[in-house]
Amino acid sequence: MFLSRQKRQGLRTESPLQTAAAATTGPRQQTGTLTGEGARLLRQDRTPAYVAALGKLDAGDARLDPEFAAKVIAQIRKEFPAVQCLGSFLGILARCYIDDTYDVHTLDWQEEILQHYHRGEALPEGLAKGRSLALYGGYAFVEVYTDCCRGVYPDGHVAVIPD
Repeated sequence: MFLSRQKRQGLRTESPLQTAAAATTGPRQQTGTLTGEGARLLRQDRTPAYVAALGKLDAGDARLDPEFAAKVIAQIRKEFPAVQCLGSFLGILARCYIDDTYDVHTLDWQEEILQHYHRGEALPEGLAKGRSLALYGGYAFVEVYTDCCRGVYPDGHVAVIPD
């Protein structure tokens, strides 16, 4: 695409924060997680505190203590403070170890809901694509987005799995 000299100079004078704000408020809102600055941030390794917090979701009797839920949600928000594409973040899937009748559990960070699912039980819309990754991919957990999944290994490394 060809841009005039004036337009190119105008683009150079905007700060990254102005550009990010324009991207989220303008008609050309960034919705994907595979390209741009948001994708770069989402490719970074996850912190040990984040991985540890999500690893504790299976503790207990299939119910999430509201205080603990608040801590986990705070850790997720702390992990992603600058990412503009979290609107496309559907939730987190992980293998469930409560008993043999369950296979995965999900965490919907926006509604602060932890749900455990029995083998073969239908998952909420959009999350089903991450089930086999959570069960057989060797990941500690899988972050599910509208356009991809991100498998997070126990050491925090991230694998991007496009749809």
